[in-house]
Amino acid sequence: MNNSQVMEIFTENSHPVPNNVTELPQTNRLKYLHAKMRDKVASKSQFIFYADQVFRLLIEKSLELVPFKDMNVTTPVGETYKGKQFAEQLCAVSIVRAGESMENELRHIDLKIPIGKILIQRDTLTKLPTLYYSKLPDNISQCRVLVFEPMLATGGSAICAIQVLIKPI
Repeated sequence: MNNSQVMEIFTENSHPVPNNVTELPQTNRLKYLHAKMRDKVASKSQFIFYADQVFRLLIEKSLELVPFKDMNVTTPVGETYKGKQFAEQLCAVSIVRAGESMENELRHIDLKIPIGKILIQRDTLTKLPTLYYSKLPDNISQCRVLVFEPMLATGGSAICAIQVLIKPI
């Protein structure tokens, strides 16, 4: 059995998604992007091009889940448009290296969302994640936080980052 067959079996037979987890819909477009990324003949630039599109879909889906409130703006022709704005302040926190790959797509969506950084590396002896650095937005305790970590193996780095974020200030 090859790797793609194992991945397909794992994906199709995986456990049900818990109620508090939102899964990115497995649309034909997403499967197309994944196929382009996973193709053995894909160049590095092609991989990045398609990965950025997946990141955009993921960030947009995440932003659909945050609360919004009403907002009126005056259009160039003097009319009032009844729109929406975020009901809470938002920020993002990248886990340095892999998480930074998602920042560009957030910037394409909203330039004003601040981004913090956390550097976590796995200890070579214990294999446990170790925090080396964090620089977080000043008002992070008042923000809804998007954590950027696209490389989940054990989840250790993500758990460490979340522990950093929820510790009392």
